[in-house]
Amino acid sequence: MGTAILIGYWRYPEEFPDPVRFIDPTWASSERRLVADFLERCTSVNQYRGLSVCRFCARFNGSAEMTDGVYCWPEGLAHYVKRHLVRLPAEFVRHVHRAQNPLDKAPRPSFDERGQRDPSWPGSEFGPPIWQPEDSADRYPHVEVDATWWLSQQGLPDTDVESCT
Repeated sequence: MGTAILIGYWRYPEEFPDPVRFIDPTWASSERRLVADFLERCTSVNQYRGLSVCRFCARFNGSAEMTDGVYCWPEGLAHYVKRHLVRLPAEFVRHVHRAQNPLDKAPRPSFDERGQRDPSWPGSEFGPPIWQPEDSADRYPHVEVDATWWLSQQGLPDTDVESCT
């Protein structure tokens, strides 16, 4: 795998996008579920020692990054999509629609109180994850990321920030 495209980091450091600018209460719930499921069912990589905290509700949001081999995002990004109605950029949503996810039939992953996915998911009966590193001996392989595209994202068109807060 080459370098993955970073997505889903919020306002720390300050040059990252503000999640408020991505709130869309009109986003179809079926598409929102599809995106959240995709985010939760990909491969854990880049494990960190500190826990991320949700910028809206201060809930712990995991400590790893996830990838599908093209994009890389924080483990808790699905929480923003499901609980805070954050709509990710159309380019990423189109990518999710095009992706073939072999884990669609796997049970939903469970997350502990720190927002970390159960490491035994999905279980050996479901085969390999959607993407796996060439050297799969490392449980949390390191993946290089490029933040350029994500740093250029400013939020949804015509987002009324005042009505979202």
